[in-house]
Amino acid sequence: MRFATILGLLAIAAAAVMAFAATASATTGTDSAGGSAVEVIDPIHATNVGNTVLDGTPSVTCKKSTMRGTVSNSGSDGSTLAAILSILTLEECGNNTVTVEKLGYVEAHTEGAVPNGNGTLTSTNVEVTVLTHNILGTVHCIYDTNATDLGRLDGSNNTGGTATITVDSAPLPRTGTDFGCGSTSELTAEYTVSTPDYLAID
Repeated sequence: MRFATILGLLAIAAAAVMAFAATASATTGTDSAGGSAVEVIDPIHATNVGNTVLDGTPSVTCKKSTMRGTVSNSGSDGSTLAAILSILTLEECGNNTVTVEKLGYVEAHTEGAVPNGNGTLTSTNVEVTVLTHNILGTVHCIYDTNATDLGRLDGSNNTGGTATITVDSAPLPRTGTDFGCGSTSELTAEYTVSTPDYLAID
């Protein structure tokens, strides 16, 4: 069973469009302790740690999730370090079918006024379909993202290893549903970024 797209996350947030919020400056990224810049076409790949949960009506727990993407803009003054999601999967979701119909992209925003390697993540144009099968039939729910706050990326300079992504009860708005679907489904997940093996948000 697949949730092919998330978080960018739910790609990844592994492919991320990364923007510096509320200023004309750009958010950029480095992919080595020596400060090498993340560049266009660089890949991003992240895998979940523990379960990935869509908590709403219905509630779905998936054991496996992968996000992949490719940087589409390396960032400069007035623009954003960006990557488009190419894959987002949710698998082993019990008696449910989860499919990502649109992959979209994820943005990373620097944390605070002075960059410290960490960032926050938002997602746009990811569309997820959830089919829950039970004795009463199948419930069909559709959720999407539109500058939706996903959570946090902790940079390698702070983790001491690979970067990590924490999606903490991010509310995915409902766009189409059967009766019985909640107005949002809260996404909770943790990912380890394996590519690049060093990533910090500037």
